[in-house]
Amino acid sequence: MATTESEPISSLIPARVDRLRWSPFHTRMVIALGVAWVLDGLEITVASDVADILEKKNTLDISTRAVGDIASVYLICEVEGALVFGRLSDRLGRRRLLLVTLGVYLIGSGLTAATFGHGGG
Repeated sequence: MATTESEPISSLIPARVDRLRWSPFHTRMVIALGVAWVLDGLEITVASDVADILEKKNTLDISTRAVGDIASVYLICEVEGALVFGRLSDRLGRRRLLLVTLGVYLIGSGLTAATFGHGGG
């Protein structure tokens, strides 16, 4: 079925999957999604707990405004990334984009870990 860019893509796959009997595949999928949600929640919790520490004089001495800006940029980029990579996964395949997003996350985390100092000094 050929579609143009402006037409939505219709699929019978979700309806077919809903009619399937519960199987080990479904169990693995639910566990995988649950683990992903737990890890995402843990990351956000750690980031919010670290915010207070970043403001202290004996750590990075970042202003409250800067910590708030960092948190806002984090959230905005997380939403934009989900929208962009979600759209790309529909076009290019979920498995391929999962590996790309894991690579982007790994590189970003590595770069974050490799930073020294803060600001001008």
